[in-house]
Amino acid sequence: KLLQQLTPPGKGDDTAVRFAINSLSRYSSEFGRALERAFLERNLIRGISEIQDKDIKMYLIRQLNLVATEQSMDLLASYLHHEKLGEPAAQALLAMRTDAVSGLFLEALSGAEGKNKLTILRALGELKYLPAAAPITALLDAGDQDLRKVCLEALGAIASPDSYKLLLKAAQSVDYAYEPTNATEVFLRYAF
Repeated sequence: KLLQQLTPPGKGDDTAVRFAINSLSRYSSEFGRALERAFLERNLIRGISEIQDKDIKMYLIRQLNLVATEQSMDLLASYLHHEKLGEPAAQALLAMRTDAVSGLFLEALSGAEGKNKLTILRALGELKYLPAAAPITALLDAGDQDLRKVCLEALGAIASPDSYKLLLKAAQSVDYAYEPTNATEVFLRYAF
């Protein structure tokens, strides 16, 4: 009933409803609240699936971020390539921090474009998912400066032994100086 009272931005005042949903999300995310968490997760999944407005979906995905379990993985993964919902879906998946989630990100990388590709690369780096090192390395020289920067950051975070020479070469190529891809900083973080 609460989810049905949500309105798109500029179409009404649903502040009290959003406050109630957010409070319920925070309460349900606390330790020992498994029943409440499962109840809320089921209903958020249902709301995300049924509601058409992208802004409301984004809000619900952000609430799911607090209570998501493997039950939410497929739904969230289906939004990883969505222009507007890709980032919040990635954040909700990232909050789970499981090998299955890492695998979903790696699988989604091949079809990702633009900012969604950058988001997925950052997630793989944050998860330190070793099987992603080779596909990320393959993307390193295939794009623009932003893509190169995020690839280097992800490889540095993953810290695969196979990335040592590549990261060293990237830092050497800029004479260990500051530049937009942060190659030197990434190499130093990798080394330590």
